[in-house]
Amino acid sequence: MLGRMFASGAPSSVTIAYTPERFLQFLTIRGLGADAGRRACRFFCSSHRPSKAPMDVEGVTGPMKNLIDRMLPRVEPFFDLRDGHCHHPLREGTKSFKVVLVSNCGLWEMDNFDSLLVHVKAFCKIASNEFAGALLRPHGEGMSFMIEMGMPLEDIFEAAKEAGRQLVEGGEMSAETLSTISRELMPLEMYLQVVNQYFQQALNALEGK
Repeated sequence: MLGRMFASGAPSSVTIAYTPERFLQFLTIRGLGADAGRRACRFFCSSHRPSKAPMDVEGVTGPMKNLIDRMLPRVEPFFDLRDGHCHHPLREGTKSFKVVLVSNCGLWEMDNFDSLLVHVKAFCKIASNEFAGALLRPHGEGMSFMIEMGMPLEDIFEAAKEAGRQLVEGGEMSAETLSTISRELMPLEMYLQVVNQYFQQALNALEGK
């Protein structure tokens, strides 16, 4: 959901989006039709790359890791030194791009994204890309409950759109905008109660079949 809002503010030829289900999360690449080849070409040549993935055990999901691996042909197997650190140089004719991470996490605290951020930043560094920031949504599981109850979330979605506009127009996203996207949805104790109640109801329903 945040990924769609971000992409609407920063349109690109290809959107890498995640489709979150309760227990199944996977990546899709949109636009796979007759023009899939042209879109894939534009994907590897455009200047901004939104990498959208739910967090999985405080790291990237399997499909997201596959996507990262498939970007490796963009670089040479050789090493060069930059600021005293080994890097792979880009292949001739390949452009460097900015990477934006868009990620959702069911856990309440922001620090659950720490290891994921380290991984994405390390990939950008070694693959000669620029990490342009992250749209992070902790305790995102609560958003579905709040939408069902009619509680206000419009500021989060508008901030995601604004982040896309800022990236295109100024090359960076403001800390205030990113903070709005990550704002607290509900107190920790309330979140634990609501989520645990949902899981218990789901388990009861399974046992009743």
